[in-house]
Amino acid sequence: MGKRSRDLGRKYPSGSKKRAIYKAKAVEREKQKGALSKYFSRPDSAVEPEELSEDADMAENPPVEHTTQTENDSSGEDFEERNQSEEDPQDRPGEEKTTTRAVTGAEGQECWSDNQGAGGLDPEQKGNFNSAEQIEISDDPAAWPEYISQRLREYLLKQGPPKIIVEDFPKNKIGKHFSKFHCQRKLSNGETVPRPWVIYSVSADKIFCYYCKVLCNNVTSSLASDGFNDWSNIHTRLAEHENSKGHLQAVLTCCDLQQRLSAEKATDAKQPKFTDQEARRWHQVFERLVAVVQLLAERNLSFHGSDEQLGTSYNGNFLGVIELLGKFDPVMQEHLRRITNKEIHDHYLGNNIQNELVSIVGNAVKREIIARVKAAKYFAIILDCTSDSHQEQMSLTIRYVADGASPNIPAGVYEHFIKFIVVESSTGDYLYNILISELEDLGLDVANIRGQGFDSGATMKGNVSGVQARLLKTNPRAFCTPVECHNYHLILGDVAKTCRDVMSFFGALQRIYVLFSASTKSWTVLSKHVTGLSVKPLCETRWECRMQSVQALRYQAGEFYDALVEVAERTDDAQAKYEAESLAIEMKDYKFLVSLVFWHDLLSQVNFVSKELQRDTMDISAGISSVEKLCNRLKTYREKGFQEVLIGANELAEDLDVTPVFQTKRLRKRKNQFESESADEPFSDPNEAYREQCFNHVLDKALQALEPSVEQLQKHESLFGFLCEFKTLPKDAIRKAAADLELALTAVKLVQENEHVSSVKSVDINGDMLCAELEALKPVLPSDCRTPLQMLQFLAYNNRSTTFPNLFIAIRIFLTIPETVASGERSVSKLNLIKAYLRSTMQEDRFNSLAIMSIEGDVMRSLQLGHVLKEFAEEMARKRKL
Repeated sequence: MGKRSRDLGRKYPSGSKKRAIYKAKAVEREKQKGALSKYFSRPDSAVEPEELSEDADMAENPPVEHTTQTENDSSGEDFEERNQSEEDPQDRPGEEKTTTRAVTGAEGQECWSDNQGAGGLDPEQKGNFNSAEQIEISDDPAAWPEYISQRLREYLLKQGPPKIIVEDFPKNKIGKHFSKFHCQRKLSNGETVPRPWVIYSVSADKIFCYYCKVLCNNVTSSLASDGFNDWSNIHTRLAEHENSKGHLQAVLTCCDLQQRLSAEKATDAKQPKFTDQEARRWHQVFERLVAVVQLLAERNLSFHGSDEQLGTSYNGNFLGVIELLGKFDPVMQEHLRRITNKEIHDHYLGNNIQNELVSIVGNAVKREIIARVKAAKYFAIILDCTSDSHQEQMSLTIRYVADGASPNIPAGVYEHFIKFIVVESSTGDYLYNILISELEDLGLDVANIRGQGFDSGATMKGNVSGVQARLLKTNPRAFCTPVECHNYHLILGDVAKTCRDVMSFFGALQRIYVLFSASTKSWTVLSKHVTGLSVKPLCETRWECRMQSVQALRYQAGEFYDALVEVAERTDDAQAKYEAESLAIEMKDYKFLVSLVFWHDLLSQVNFVSKELQRDTMDISAGISSVEKLCNRLKTYREKGFQEVLIGANELAEDLDVTPVFQTKRLRKRKNQFESESADEPFSDPNEAYREQCFNHVLDKALQALEPSVEQLQKHESLFGFLCEFKTLPKDAIRKAAADLELALTAVKLVQENEHVSSVKSVDINGDMLCAELEALKPVLPSDCRTPLQMLQFLAYNNRSTTFPNLFIAIRIFLTIPETVASGERSVSKLNLIKAYLRSTMQEDRFNSLAIMSIEGDVMRSLQLGHVLKEFAEEMARKRKL
């Protein structure tokens, strides 16, 4: 404290006193500035007496240009004198020492220091000379400093030997030059091993030994000092150097130091190490957060709850799973501990980070799918419209054929959901424009579309102003697929509306379901009698609802009848009693039993083909074969199936104690007006009446509804069918079919330049070359390769596609054309699961991310999100508290 009176009673120094103390400390720091620069480290195993003498001599007299051993003959005498002074330092007490003894540090390295003021370098110069931070390090070894500090040595060893990127090396006066051939060493057994230690200087046109240069070892060798460029004797010189003792010790020393650096035993700062630990911890945390996001999205579960606090019962599925992981996983347990103890402010478990992770994973899945589509080049679009609780949505699905070039994606046919598009208008022009806009945003070329499939809406499949017609005008090679190729159940549902008896039959089935499902007591009675298949409701859009409803009654008609009778006897509800009695009476009608057997047989045949056509890998050849078989079975069933139906109905009638006779109704006579057409004569035989008015009528309508689909598929088959049957075709037929296919896959576009109009032709294949490839493939193709998919896989194996490029392209385009639009309708089914009642206000971006994660779960699980998680983790580690 000051001695003046005003300083009496002060608890802390005054401002002037603080400034004086600060100036004194500053002067003291200035005196000590550069005191540590006089120390420089040397590897423990690489310092030999000969090297030490040369280093000390250089420290006293820094050379301007390094000389070879033949020019420096006095180094041996200097070495002997220094050894004598080091061995007996007390013999010359008056002489000042220039080099102290080796001091082993904590890392096991020897640190050599000069006395202050000794030699030609002052401490500040030596600090600048050996500082890795102040020297501009380049890949040219000739520009490296002669003295390399420990920190600079560690930096160079971390980077590794500079790669030789020069291809044309300069020649010397006699025309010799360096070659990358010398970067390999040929052993006596004929094998070759690399020489990673050979590095090349572009500025000096010399080669150096990387390990000897970094360690300043073996300075008598030109490869470790000023470089070697005697290209005439390079082979001999390299062989001598790589077998020398100094080089082998340098390699071992560098390898040991690199191992210590990789194990973080080198002299690294604590702060980067701590940051790396934090980054790894955050990386592990985000790995688990992303896994939870993927789990919930794939199973269409909600994320948020009414509360966002940990430990509560209403915090949602996301935080609930995190808490469950914290009970068993040490990483999440540590993370939750830090949150509870308030050691971290940002825990990244809230709604914002959940939405961000959903967006990151969803966009990553979409980018992966688009990258696969671009790699395949040709693709097809599948569109389907539906409505959610608030607005109209259009699903976009893309079909493509992978060529097998990527090892993770085998050659085959793939269909992937892309997104739901909000539709504000249902006109063909609006839908077409929004489709083109979405494809441009995805980076896909409309000219590469080779197939299109739509739902049954007129604005989609319209031949005049629909999306199909507009897309064909833009790209005539976008082959269209009829929507009826897979949902034949819906066709039969429409056919059923044209027959009065069939409408009555399905109305009775719906009434049975409504009766039993309206009351728990009625359902209990049904469960007591019916132990097998349960009754199902009818739906206008579900494919298999009619099949499931008919199948339940077909083999359990007696059980359903007993349940109806018991409900009629025991119920207190008058309406239910009347409904049960009327249904029981209708079930004992022989016409109902005949209709039950007839529709079960018909729907069974259609269901098998419909299931087969719903596969993603279904091609047009197999599809048209299945459809043709179905048409043939229906024609045969029309001719011979009615008697089989009566036999099955008689068995049911015997079980229900029903007389197997159609009930006869009084014929109603109608008065004909003048000049009106006469009505058809009524059938006197009720069996014949049912056969003509119901059985034949339904089958005829079904066959008539299948004709457009068969005709459309036959057009595609006529173009591409010869690719699967070429082994049995003559060469002339193959040439003609190949020419037709070339013409169908050719697009001509008119381009106006100034006042001239020219045509630009775009061709996918060459017909003549395709014919030649097919002829060459005839004796090679295995007999079991009959389908287009099998041929694709055969050509993709071992790069056979490069030998048959036109055939490979034709098969890829053939398989790209969708045979079914079932994938688009499956994506629509997911919409109601994701956008449920409690999640109806979800934003569109988040909804699309959740949809693609749920539908494309296989792609999501195959993604490697390491780089994304690493960026997240590094950013979070930099935000930690200091």
